Formats: sequence, C-alpha cells, structure tokens
Amino acid sequence: MREHIDSFEKFFIKENVQNTSIRDIIKNKLKKWEDEYNIKTCDINTGDCVVFAENLEADLKKNGYSDVEVLTTDLFYDLANIDEYDESEDDEIWSKEEDYNSFKPRGFRWIKNGYHGWVYVNGKHYDAEEVNGVINFYDLPIFRRHTD
Repeated sequence: MREHIDSFEKFFIKENVQNTSIRDIIKNKLKKWEDEYNIKTCDINTGDCVVFAENLEADLKKNGYSDVEVLTTDLFYDLANIDEYDESEDDEIWSKEEDYNSFKPRGFRWIKNGYHGWVYVNGKHYDAEEVNGVINFYDLPIFRRHTD
C-alpha cells in the first residue's frame, strides 16, 4: 500500500513542480545562446550539442524535471570502429535503442566520426533543432538527414 502512496505522491509532486514546459525552457536557452554567445540554433548541432544538452539538463532539473538524461551517439554505437561494426555483435553497443523507445529506420547510416548529444526526458528526445521532442531519437533532424 505504501508503494502506491509513494508513487502517487511522486507523480503529483513532480507535476506541480514542473511549471515551465520543456519546449519553453529550450526556446529560452536557444535565445540566450544567440543573444549572449552569438551562436545560432542551426550551429549548435555542429559542435556544441553536448554542451547545449548538459546545460539544458541542468535547466530542466532546476525546473523540477527529475528524470532527465543526456544521451550521446557513443552510448549506442562505437563510432571509432565504424568500419568493423557488425550489428550481431552486442559488445560494441553499450545501450539498447529500444530502451529509449527508438528503433533504427531502414536506410539509416551512422557517420564515421559523427557524434551527437541530446536530452531524454519524460519519454521524449530533445535537442537544439527539436524543441517539441520526438519519441524515437532517430526522428531528431540530425539523424533524419542521414537516412536514405
């Protein structure tokens, strides 16, 4: 019984603390980066994505989002050994895409030396280009650009 009460309290306390939407937090962060650092949204994912994701994680936690995680491509795929990659070898994959509601689409190609960082919160994936979030991280614009 106590487990149900704890779960119920966590759900409602969490909902009450989250006053600002994830979308608004990201949009505010993008505006700050452009105003203060002169870094445009389209440029963040060309080298600053992990820094942006880590900053976003901190802002989300300050706003009451407790289940925030920064994910990076190297958690799912050994980009250093892309030429040797064999999908049947589990030892090269540290995390499973399925654990994050994600499934690799047909025609997707990992890019050698490609690297991306983004935020996973409340069952969705967000980055500088995707302020509304997507359920499958392969639907982030940076990954869609690499799908035939």
